[in-house]
Amino acid sequence: MALKAKVLGREALTRRLNELAPAVEKYAAEAKLEIAKEAATRIAAKAPRGETGDYAASIQGARLVDNPDNGRSA
Repeated sequence: MALKAKVLGREALTRRLNELAPAVEKYAAEAKLEIAKEAATRIAAKAPRGETGDYAASIQGARLVDNPDNGRSA
């Protein structure tokens, strides 16, 4: 029995998903952000505190574009 598969690039896959379910990107983005926030909370809880606790406090689950002071260009 032969198995055939078509390999799509990310853009093609996203375009096809949007054809099938137009709101898929919106809901996926919401779910990714929620997961990032949960992961950041768990990581911050285990992070070293040091004298100031700045490192643990700096761990956030957010989009990079929403944090312009992160020292990186978008």
